[in-house]
Amino acid sequence: MKLKNKKQLILEAAFEVFSNKNYANARVEEIAEKAGVGKGTIYEYFQSKAHLFLEMHKWQMEEYLARMEKGLSREASPSENIYMLIKNHTLFTKKFNNIAGRLVDEVGFNTEFNKEHRQVMLNTYKRLLSRVKEILDTGILMGEFRHMDSQLVADVLFGTMGGISHAMILSGNKQDVEEVSRTITDLLLNGMLNKRSM
Repeated sequence: MKLKNKKQLILEAAFEVFSNKNYANARVEEIAEKAGVGKGTIYEYFQSKAHLFLEMHKWQMEEYLARMEKGLSREASPSENIYMLIKNHTLFTKKFNNIAGRLVDEVGFNTEFNKEHRQVMLNTYKRLLSRVKEILDTGILMGEFRHMDSQLVADVLFGTMGGISHAMILSGNKQDVEEVSRTITDLLLNGMLNKRSM
């Protein structure tokens, strides 16, 4: 077994354990057992449980960004790419609901994690925001979207996606992904006003 495979196994095992238990109750021994390695092996890659949790968070954010790109295409219209972004985000939230909720709790209330984990989330935010702005700018150049402050609209879209996550976490993941994605996309692209009343 290659060393990088062991590290990946540990991250995946940590993800499973942290998803089902809060940080304080998660045990390194349990993570090692699920990964099929000795407890000492974990410390060859991670300095502490806190370090492992941080690296697992980084790994998951990279997974998130990769999943957000899935289905996006230069051949697709900007509107279609906006829909795919929202759908991919909703799918990710639905699949990883447990760990998403844990991260909100741990990062929000545990001062040990605040600085480093918030930086991870900020870096993810900046990279995704740049991607959203790129799609919006393309739509403006093509004439599909009207002229607007694409940076501000990207911020609003990102905030909307965060709202989707919070709603799904609080509701216990009961929403239908397709329905949520299409409803939010329609709202963003077409607004709330009934055009017949204008």
